[in-house]
Amino acid sequence: WVEFINRLIGALTGIPVLITLILAFFAALKTKKWWLFAVAFATLFMMGFEAWLGKLVVDGNLIPGSITIHMLGAILIVVFLLMLIVRSKEERISSSKRTKNTLARFGIIALIQLLLGTQVREAVDHLVHDGILDRSSWLELLPPMFIVHRSFSWIVIVVLFLALRFSKKDGEQLGLSKRLIPLVMLQIVVGVSMAYGNFPAFLQPIHLVGSIGLLAVVFERWLKIKTA
Repeated sequence: WVEFINRLIGALTGIPVLITLILAFFAALKTKKWWLFAVAFATLFMMGFEAWLGKLVVDGNLIPGSITIHMLGAILIVVFLLMLIVRSKEERISSSKRTKNTLARFGIIALIQLLLGTQVREAVDHLVHDGILDRSSWLELLPPMFIVHRSFSWIVIVVLFLALRFSKKDGEQLGLSKRLIPLVMLQIVVGVSMAYGNFPAFLQPIHLVGSIGLLAVVFERWLKIKTA
């Protein structure tokens, strides 16, 4: 049922994306901003690609690597939609180039951590596929990738601290502290709760949505920065 509902939501999501493409076309005719239409077209294309890839993931019974690629496609859709929202409004915040570059580096680190997490998720799926349904035994059976993912959290925290420190003045204007710190702390708490709480099912989507939300905030702030 979860998989079927996911298909239905995916189909419904395609409707506003298609409407966005049509509106972007007429807006481009008026403003000559054809890049908006190109991004809207790319968004619709990625929706179709995700639907096709999702079918392969299900039909192939979770082919190794397919979940990670599927997740990257979903992140791209979020990126394209944020580009449409932020740049069409033309709301910019003046900041230094150093702040923008530092924010970009943190975003890359956060993306790497998310991809490491999808690798752990794939390992969990393989345990279930092998008939190991006792969640209390998963932690011991997970591959070294889990340790890498867990340890990489410290890198995320350090890079976040450095990013906020290097961009203290501009960061306050961008609201980085109040946006990024709660999201990173939430991810750590949920991650620890999953690892030492026998991987409760309800925390898995929270951990996933939190990761994408963190990346979305970073990219949205990055797009709004206007360097001198």
